[in-house]
Amino acid sequence: MSSSSNNNNFNQKIPDDFGNTPARYITFANNKFTGLIPRSIGNASSTLTEILFLNNFLFGCLPIEIGSLKELTVFDVGHNLLTGLLPCSLGNLSLSDNYFTKIGPNCRDLISTGKIDLRNNCIRNLPDQRPRSDCLAFFLKPKFICPNMVLYENNTCDDGQLQSTHMRSRKPNIPKVTYSALVKHR
Repeated sequence: MSSSSNNNNFNQKIPDDFGNTPARYITFANNKFTGLIPRSIGNASSTLTEILFLNNFLFGCLPIEIGSLKELTVFDVGHNLLTGLLPCSLGNLSLSDNYFTKIGPNCRDLISTGKIDLRNNCIRNLPDQRPRSDCLAFFLKPKFICPNMVLYENNTCDDGQLQSTHMRSRKPNIPKVTYSALVKHR
């Protein structure tokens, strides 16, 4: 089963219950979808193999539940307004043309091996990024707050400098999520 809604100029949020789909392939590319990628995406762990969200207006952080998608082989969110921290176990993804700001050494290794495409973002000291003026203009707008940031505490590529002392001192009892089910984009 597949769900293809690409090239339709849809201008709405992705429904919160989006992850309750039995679909194997979901293509929402080249529309005007806005808002966050719903956390319910993790509910499709046994069926979903391909997700294309590229060329929309999605914003906020990637939901950590992406890691529970055991069958996922393609995940493309290029050309959106995504920002925030990246889970370091992500691999073989196109995250280009967004507004991600920081990565740590683990992600740099994935970039050098071609597993993550982070071109045209706002990551300092990384080649092929947006002009500084574009990044400044974006971040002067109202902030896109990433919900459930505590879930990212132990799962980010961040080197820890962005976490507050309060965040570092709290250790929630949340099971670790891995992204080992992802394979190279074909």
